[in-house]
Amino acid sequence: MEESEYYKISKENDLPLRCPILNYCSRRAWTIYLFSEYSKYDPSLNMVQALQKAGEIPKDFEKNEILVQGESPSIIRGSDNYYFSDVCPEVNLFDGMNAMISGKACSKGDYDKYYKGEKNRVLKSQHFSECAEFNKYMFDNDKIGKKRKTTKRRKAIPSRIKSLLQKEIGSECPFCKNEDVDHFQIHHINENPENNKKENLLMLCPNCHSKITKGDINMETVMKRKIELKK
Repeated sequence: MEESEYYKISKENDLPLRCPILNYCSRRAWTIYLFSEYSKYDPSLNMVQALQKAGEIPKDFEKNEILVQGESPSIIRGSDNYYFSDVCPEVNLFDGMNAMISGKACSKGDYDKYYKGEKNRVLKSQHFSECAEFNKYMFDNDKIGKKRKTTKRRKAIPSRIKSLLQKEIGSECPFCKNEDVDHFQIHHINENPENNKKENLLMLCPNCHSKITKGDINMETVMKRKIELKK
């Protein structure tokens, strides 16, 4: 699966073009660590330390880490061949510096110099929406509401929650930084108006709220901004 097909799947399923949990996904981190053999550079560093030193993951990775669910990434290497499985497909597709099969969204593949024809083989293609970590994140944060087809009844947001949201943004829009706002609005991140948990709400100015509705500000950007405000 190449980039154009990958993006098409995202659009058809009303998802961000790329995985929104990328920076904090443990499967991606382990994939990079194993593919680029960071353990050879400095064996005294663990995976997180090595990748943070290389600038591959943020400094607050451990605080917000989404742990590997199910099978762990693995790679077996020989002098003339290798085989990998259960890896993050976005590393191969987008991260040319760390990829084993560059430009392909594959989670399983192999290479053998003695293969006739193509030496690299894609054994399994995968979109981020199929990853266990993404689905756990969606489930834990009730973000599956966006996919529900039934009409949701909007519930009143408690004043206490509104006050916490106002404090969270410091009385300025988290996107355009406008402080001169007559009335801040509240966006439901998963677009489920029944979910009034603080983690699913973001206070912002009407102009930026409209941009989210129109798609000018995508879900990935909204989720990333919400995580940043938690720090």
